[in-house]
Amino acid sequence: YSFGQDFEVVRDQVATIYKATKQVMNSDRFRRLLEIILAVGNFMNGKTRNGGAFGFQLSSLSKLKDTKSISKPPISLMQWIVGHITDKLKQPDLLQLVDEWSAVPKCSRLYVSEIEKSCMLLESGLAKIKREIDAPHKDKNDRFVAVMKPFYTRCQKHITTLNAKKKQ
Repeated sequence: YSFGQDFEVVRDQVATIYKATKQVMNSDRFRRLLEIILAVGNFMNGKTRNGGAFGFQLSSLSKLKDTKSISKPPISLMQWIVGHITDKLKQPDLLQLVDEWSAVPKCSRLYVSEIEKSCMLLESGLAKIKREIDAPHKDKNDRFVAVMKPFYTRCQKHITTLNAKKKQ
């Protein structure tokens, strides 16, 4: 068991997710793209109860590729929006999200549940060390406490910092 190596892996994974989240949240292109999608949805829904919405569920973005026109050949709503952005609005740069989202593809290989599990394993390992440190030691020449107490303190600070980063 190597706390240092395991911690570095988890820390890097959390940092990647944090960076990707910030990139998405701060992306002006993505914000503009979502505004266009909302406007198209409001236009399509017209004066129905769904028209004039102020927002939409992000999960509904996956429906853009499944919503097809009745024209021949049928095109998806996603294809229509891309065409509208490039041909009518003359803003093809809005579709270049990859330029702003360098960390996002890296997140596709990460699972939050696995990161949480790894964090819990690190914390339980530290809890075992803490119990050993706090346990009575009969041998006065045993250097376990002298060596492990600073290690535990240092690792506990790392875990606290990591948990704070995860919450952001």
